[in-house]
Amino acid sequence: MRNLGEAEVLGLELEAAWSPTPQILLTAGYTWLDTEYTDFTFNSTSSSQIARAGVCDPIVLNGTATCSISLDGNQLERAPEHSFTASASYTGALTGDIDWMAEVVTVYEGERYVDFSERWELDSYWIADARLGVKSANWSAFVYAENIFEDDTVRNAQDNFDLFNFGTSVNLYAPPKRQVGVRLGYSW
Repeated sequence: MRNLGEAEVLGLELEAAWSPTPQILLTAGYTWLDTEYTDFTFNSTSSSQIARAGVCDPIVLNGTATCSISLDGNQLERAPEHSFTASASYTGALTGDIDWMAEVVTVYEGERYVDFSERWELDSYWIADARLGVKSANWSAFVYAENIFEDDTVRNAQDNFDLFNFGTSVNLYAPPKRQVGVRLGYSW
């Protein structure tokens, strides 16, 4: 495509961490975004670009009928209005130099557009991960579970020009299924 003129992003980020005891750590983070293209106008004779934009202000440019397309006011792609993270962890002594640890993390991401023309929107989702294990100064061993509740909401997609259909398409990427495993670490 081409570079756009201007965009405006207003936002607020809040983060908090609280440790009521030396063993417990609670964290939370929230982000609010208000995004908007403020100068995104271009001229095109491409039927796929005109169809994607869904708007055409007919003009004559160098003797050729052309569309002036303005996407001013559209939201920036992949920028959810709301997102949230939170975690809770507990660390306790197991032996003199070995600690055990349990942690739960959750992430929320709101709806967001895949492309600048706002044709495709991804749904919001919540996921939760957890881990339980032991660690020392040099090594660690954890059992983990990611996407505990097996949320199957599509989290990522890509807008493409489709050469086979001479138009545009969107590739949806399947979200990861629940994963359970063991992580071992060693440092020297």
